[in-house]
Amino acid sequence: MAQKQASTPQRTPEQEAAKHTEMLARILPNLSEKQKQALYDIHLKYIRERQEQPGRTATVERIRRKYIDYQDVLTEAQYEILQRQCENSRSNCPSPHNSDAVSVPVYSTNY
Repeated sequence: MAQKQASTPQRTPEQEAAKHTEMLARILPNLSEKQKQALYDIHLKYIRERQEQPGRTATVERIRRKYIDYQDVLTEAQYEILQRQCENSRSNCPSPHNSDAVSVPVYSTNY
């Protein structure tokens, strides 16, 4: 017999991207509107990818690429705050202290 799943409302990719962007806006100080829009676009891109390519291996690579994209949008200080938040929450974020760390490029924020 199949198990019933909890009845949580299904969000659209746009709603989910907005929620992720709002969460980052609460964590990161002084995000500009341009940065918020860029983060929304990043979230939407990877949410759609997740729907097309589910699976653990794809998820790990998607998270790594998302954080590389974050580095193109956030200032160095904002990105460091995000990294500390990830370390404190023990979430699946790439980290400099993790063997799967994402290399940090030179910051080129135009935001």
